Amino acid sequence: MTVALRIVVGVTGCAFAVIGLNTALGGMATLGWQFPPEAVPAGTGTDYARHDSNARFFAAIFTGMGLVTAAGAVRPRDLAPAIAAFLAAIALGGLARLLQPGYSPLTDMALLAGRGCRRAPPRPLDPAQRAKTMTGTPEITVLALAGLLQIVQMALYSVTAQRQVGTKTALKPRDEAVTLTGTPGRIQRAMNNHFEGLILFTLAVVVVTLSGSASAFTATCAWVYLAARILYVPAYIRGWVPWRSYIWLAGLFATALMMLASLL
Repeated sequence: MTVALRIVVGVTGCAFAVIGLNTALGGMATLGWQFPPEAVPAGTGTDYARHDSNARFFAAIFTGMGLVTAAGAVRPRDLAPAIAAFLAAIALGGLARLLQPGYSPLTDMALLAGRGCRRAPPRPLDPAQRAKTMTGTPEITVLALAGLLQIVQMALYSVTAQRQVGTKTALKPRDEAVTLTGTPGRIQRAMNNHFEGLILFTLAVVVVTLSGSASAFTATCAWVYLAARILYVPAYIRGWVPWRSYIWLAGLFATALMMLASLL
């Protein structure tokens, strides 16, 4: 399998996993990228709860199959049968939808245009409610945790660097660059890499929050970003090849999806 095909398989698997996780966590009220989370009114009673439970269950299975597909980018020979079975299951699921009596998703122009359910006009919020809404979103929480993660990385870098070059060298103005090797050097590069990722993630959180696009989907993307950045630290230090690159790609992909969600 070529490198380009591995990237396609990995990104596709991650996309499947994110879509499945979105519904698994949000139930029928969050239908992925097709509708806004509040567009589908939550039902009541046992019947709705039963259908919602089934939707979450099958979405979780879809998430697991997506993760297997993403792992196939690393072990294509071992996981090729599982990926083929997953794609066959998707094909059968699509066929079942086409055979649904009295309805076809291919002729539902509202569904294809992403307007299957219209969003109710938002009620105006007073400044206190708006401030509480903006500061209480999961995306803001994850951004704060990502900032704390960067502080932890800076502390880890400082401790390991001083052990290698000595406190006296660390306290100097360092007019000449000090090159770190081994583990301290990897910690430094991982820290610098997160500075770059944190800038983009902060931008994504700002546009999602200010545009009012925060949803279960964007919250899921935010947590995926944080998980990827946490895993990236040991992956870089221990030299997990090629897992380090895939973990970095997962964080970047989650950030990009948040930005796209604010435009839809």
